[in-house]
Amino acid sequence: MVPKFVTAIVCSLTLTYGSEVGPGFPKANYVFNEIHNSARQFGSSLNHNGMAFFIATIPAGTEFYHGTGSAIPVNGMEWLAFEPEHALVFARPGSNRMDLPRNRKSKSAETHDKEFRRNVQEAGSDIQEIAKQTSTDPDNKSLAHGFLHTYRTKHSLRLLYIDGASAAKSDKGTLDLQDLVLLHYNPLYKSQLRNVTEVGEDHIRAARMCRMANERWQGQINGFLRMEAGFEVILCNFEKDLDTVRISQAKGIVGPPGMIADGPAYFKAIAARYHGIGGERVKLDYDNYISLFTYPGVTYVDDTGRPRVDNASTSIEDVLEALDDMVLSEYNTAAASVNWQAVVDMVVAKYADRIENLASGSISTLKEFKTEAERPLRHFIDYSDRNRAEEILRCKEHSVPWKSRHSNATAARAILEVNDIICRALFSITRAETGTLADGVSVARSLQKYLAWTEWKKCKGCNANEFCFVPTWPVGSAEDFEHPRCVSDVRKVGRDYWGGYSSKQRRPDTDVVPDVLSRFRERPNGSCKAGTIFDLRPACLIS
Repeated sequence: MVPKFVTAIVCSLTLTYGSEVGPGFPKANYVFNEIHNSARQFGSSLNHNGMAFFIATIPAGTEFYHGTGSAIPVNGMEWLAFEPEHALVFARPGSNRMDLPRNRKSKSAETHDKEFRRNVQEAGSDIQEIAKQTSTDPDNKSLAHGFLHTYRTKHSLRLLYIDGASAAKSDKGTLDLQDLVLLHYNPLYKSQLRNVTEVGEDHIRAARMCRMANERWQGQINGFLRMEAGFEVILCNFEKDLDTVRISQAKGIVGPPGMIADGPAYFKAIAARYHGIGGERVKLDYDNYISLFTYPGVTYVDDTGRPRVDNASTSIEDVLEALDDMVLSEYNTAAASVNWQAVVDMVVAKYADRIENLASGSISTLKEFKTEAERPLRHFIDYSDRNRAEEILRCKEHSVPWKSRHSNATAARAILEVNDIICRALFSITRAETGTLADGVSVARSLQKYLAWTEWKKCKGCNANEFCFVPTWPVGSAEDFEHPRCVSDVRKVGRDYWGGYSSKQRRPDTDVVPDVLSRFRERPNGSCKAGTIFDLRPACLIS
């Protein structure tokens, strides 16, 4: 007969990926993990389908890098990299994010120019306006080498951080937050993007998001923070927000645009950001962020076990309204926020190794197993006056700031819920009178599966010339996802994890958002005509 403590814990966990656990906070494990992995390359590569929006603040005087084929400073919207190694990928002749070919085959500069012009013509007004703003070299003096631009922020920047690997052009769900939420009423339609490359499409996506920032959000957002193989910023107005520090000619590279010329340096730079962007260059507001996991019906789990956005959910409108409130609120400053990621880090540091050891099956006796489970709990216990309810409460509230233990903040509630489940599981193991060792291991493994901490996938013991490789768009294999490993040469890793980008999320022309036309109104000056979905401006929506 299965002991009651095992049945109670296993049933309460219902351990499938992303399962709703306990009455207090459904999907608290999801929320806990998105806080833990936010703005971290390693965890966000594994939990690549982000389902959260944060306000991110970058201080004045922060330096960024931009690689291009032109020596002329950028005006208008473009991309910035936090690391020079990331920007150098694009520092080559003829490099432009609009014209990277989908098949990655080498093409002549003339062919690239033709593709760029074709992309601009077929993409519509969004990208044509951006093309006008983006600098070009009229005298063609930049064809011998690419250039590395260094810029410095004139003032602090306020960005919208899109969680997960949100810059990865993949059909796995990495673009859900952008294509199905931010651009819910301004979607990317197949017929209008038929011959546009995936990178050209991303430029259109970025242009529309910047329009949203400027019009719907009244310029309260300077741009967007995303992650691919490295963190990047889509900055909506270079001239307004940046000073040019220097423009340097990069080393000449032979190869097609998009080819990573110095893979070891590039991926070592990425690995250096596994645990955070570093240097206090980015601060996230954890008190007031938006998690889609807290909106019933907005997310679902696909057949691979990963979270996706349900485009048909009527609650997406609630998410957009919450985004408006978050972006336009004067209260939202990262400096005023509790650093809930630091709190989560303490919880993971306290329990990760202990739970992994309990779940490993390496402990040989039940007595030793129970002793190991009790070790992290001893300071919650008064051994002269045992009170299980009080012990669990002390355990649950441990590491949570005293003033925030009754907070309604999403982060606080999720951390307390996860703490409570950990504490109840471990205490149940220590107090079991009739359970077997196998029962205890089963509980530990169920707990580990529920928590799904990326900490347990980190490599151990990499040499100085190696780094822990995890699938990072666009490279990596399914095996690398399950078992990250130490590598020294990224050319030896697989390429089958991310798959192709077929733009499945582009909507067919007939796939109009339900009731979307009823949300339009004719403006007195005729600037908002009913049915102009492709060129929709937020001001045209009925509030």
